Amino acid sequence: YVRGVKRSLMRKGRIESRLSAESRRLNVNEIVAALEVGQSETSDAVAPEDEYDESFVTDSLADASLEIERIPLIVVPGNLDIELKLKSDTINFMEPRIGPFSTGIKVKDRIVQLTSTDIDTDFGSIYLDAFYSTKSKSDISTGVNLKLSEMEAEKVVNLIPSVDSLMPMLRTFHGKLAVDVSATSQLDTGMNLVVPTLDGLLRIRGENMSVDNSLDLGKIANLILFRKKDDLKIDNLSVDALIHDNKIEVFPFELGIDRFKFALRGTQGFDNSMYYHLAVLRSPLLLRIGVNV
Repeated sequence: YVRGVKRSLMRKGRIESRLSAESRRLNVNEIVAALEVGQSETSDAVAPEDEYDESFVTDSLADASLEIERIPLIVVPGNLDIELKLKSDTINFMEPRIGPFSTGIKVKDRIVQLTSTDIDTDFGSIYLDAFYSTKSKSDISTGVNLKLSEMEAEKVVNLIPSVDSLMPMLRTFHGKLAVDVSATSQLDTGMNLVVPTLDGLLRIRGENMSVDNSLDLGKIANLILFRKKDDLKIDNLSVDALIHDNKIEVFPFELGIDRFKFALRGTQGFDNSMYYHLAVLRSPLLLRIGVNV
């Protein structure tokens, strides 16, 4: 139901709405592409007499894709009080095919909240709680609590590109990851993170991991006395990190590879500065050494 439309138009009152919707398939790419038709000079205009032609949808939008970098600033109206419950068996959003999907959405006081969002995909499971607030032009903020389960390392990087800049070595690993991210940040009017205000926690757990010896970490491995240089298995991967003050602080953790066991801790700044301490706890050389990088 929807209430208060007339009152909001005449006396700036509040619009209240409650909606529960279920769908076998939801194509977000097609919806966004349809909304953008004709908004720019490069978009193909659709003549009024053709708007009801079914071929317009099937031919022009069936393979439409969403360019997330082009999404403009979204201002949440202050007179909305909305609660939505959505479910879908299949979702088309950008490239991956995902589903089933369920979420709760609340809009009130210029804040959008996503609650108990569960998404199953062919490359892992996603759980999400988030908020987006547009109190004013100088007070735009967002927050997220994200859990990824049974997901390939390269998929994590593709899904959360910022993780690659925080932990570039992650691309070296192959195998299943579990990732927990909780963070808040201010945004500018271009929907970009204001990095100095970014605060959060990051936890990464790995199972059945291996190292790609064609990348940086693998090249280092070729200099070490590993028995199987082409098939480097990782006993475990368990990393906890704190994001604050324009840097990410990695707490000490152990990493077992082949006959070696390492301990690593350090900090990495968003200005590309870094400091890491690597300690060799176990090796066939019967030596314990530490290296500062």
